[in-house]
Amino acid sequence: MIYSEIELLIILDYFNPFSAGDSFQNAIITNIISKNEKGIKTMTEDQLVYFTSIVECGSYSESALELNISQSTISKQVAQLESELDVKLFDRSTRKASLTPEGEALYPEAAALLSQIRAIKTHAAALSLGGRRKIDIIALPFVGNLNFYVPIFTFEDSHLNCEVKLYEMEDNELYKRIASKDYDVAICYFDPEHMGNDVHFYPIIENEMVAAVHKSLPLSQEKVLTPQMLDKVSVMGTQDFTTLNKVYELYFKKFGVKPHVIFRSRPQTLLGAAAAKKSIALLDRLHANMFRTPADISLVPFSPALKCAVGIAVDEEKANDPVIQELVDALSKA
Repeated sequence: MIYSEIELLIILDYFNPFSAGDSFQNAIITNIISKNEKGIKTMTEDQLVYFTSIVECGSYSESALELNISQSTISKQVAQLESELDVKLFDRSTRKASLTPEGEALYPEAAALLSQIRAIKTHAAALSLGGRRKIDIIALPFVGNLNFYVPIFTFEDSHLNCEVKLYEMEDNELYKRIASKDYDVAICYFDPEHMGNDVHFYPIIENEMVAAVHKSLPLSQEKVLTPQMLDKVSVMGTQDFTTLNKVYELYFKKFGVKPHVIFRSRPQTLLGAAAAKKSIALLDRLHANMFRTPADISLVPFSPALKCAVGIAVDEEKANDPVIQELVDALSKA
């Protein structure tokens, strides 16, 4: 009889005399044992990742985009998870991914279980290092374009007792790791919604928001765009779960305007769509410079100015650690 790592974690905790158990365990413990006895494949870590990702992204399509897999793969794996648990997690009668009452009850427990699995893997990795210190850097995908690799490698070469691991991920996964304190250093946007008083943020780049406008459009001739210029105008933006999208939403809400978002995607795709005259793209100067803005595109800033700092985040508990502080200093000079 073979159990997956998730199943063993649930079973061990279930029989722990100090554990009160929960509905997630009670709902599946019998299925885990009986289905393993019959040789039937059971719940996997990936399935829980897909389940929680859909909830956090708001849709199957956004989740697939974030995880860089096909939507059909996510749909199939979630269906298998529902079959395994013998409950429906999502209400499929609506366009958005709405949780059923059962899904609402199981989501926080599934998220907590994934956090436990990450903790076990982190602990195991530390043990395998034979006493060397492991430092986890989590970063948004633009990290390679900001020359952070050089100070990271230089730091590791000068600290032979440390092993530095860099993990690139999308916004919602990164801020989830920050919230669970499952990191040492983060390279990201400043997002006050996900960074409380227990997170120290060291700004590096004052990143400016800009509109990518095809030069054939009248707005491309403007020196700046006011929020009112885009009220009810068709625009393109980044995915719902990104910090950039939240920055724009708060900005337009502040001035009581509401552009009509007709398309969402990654910044490089938005630049291409703007070059194809699909619409105006709302992004930031960092990504526009990173992906070489096409010659027929004008980057028009906003007035009042709209900015979103890029920098380094460290949990308060680690901010005074001299090794972590030395790494932060090295990254700040990149």
